[in-house]
Amino acid sequence: MTYHPLMRYQFFLDARDYLKYGLLEDVAIGLGLSQLTLVWMLTPDVQNGHGRRRPRLDPERVNLNAFFRQDPPPDLADVAPYFLDQGVRCTSYGHLPSDVVTRTNRSTYFASIPASALTSALVFIDPDNGLEPRSGATTAHVRLEELLALWKRMSSGSVLLVYQHKPRVREAEFWPDAARRLAACLGTPIGWVPFGDVGFLLAARNGRLEYLAEILPSLVLP
Repeated sequence: MTYHPLMRYQFFLDARDYLKYGLLEDVAIGLGLSQLTLVWMLTPDVQNGHGRRRPRLDPERVNLNAFFRQDPPPDLADVAPYFLDQGVRCTSYGHLPSDVVTRTNRSTYFASIPASALTSALVFIDPDNGLEPRSGATTAHVRLEELLALWKRMSSGSVLLVYQHKPRVREAEFWPDAARRLAACLGTPIGWVPFGDVGFLLAARNGRLEYLAEILPSLVLP
């Protein structure tokens, strides 16, 4: 992997990434959409021990395991080619070191996502922490207004998937509250897929979540 000291690559290829890519592969292939669009939200590295938890590899995910075991390790730019090898057309947006998300460039960053990447696509947003909390967003969060602007540009056949870190709040309280807040913003039902301390918020542009539950048995419907 080419290390870029200003980017938060410390999270790349950790246990949470393994969950992300496995879920994205399942949903992208299961839905049969035209493409998978990865919207990275790179932020500066921090001096802590986060991002060092190695994944527990699933023996049934042979291709994904091989990707994680590469020597030398792959770079973030190698994720899109990996999905392409699995038969999923993939657009990777914001994966370059110059694409770091700051307080001043956020509007331009999201507005510059090409319309072609939002058409018949599984659109994955990957902030460090997830949805902005009630206390306000930092560069580690995606703002509700940013998701709404993106949602309005997505085609009727597209699906939105947002990475979400769970804070120290009871799961039974946190996920329904996060889903309600996002649903109120987008005007559509929000489901969620919990994995312990992380999870994913999910919305279908056509408003139909039931068919997604057939692909994701762990999807919790509102």
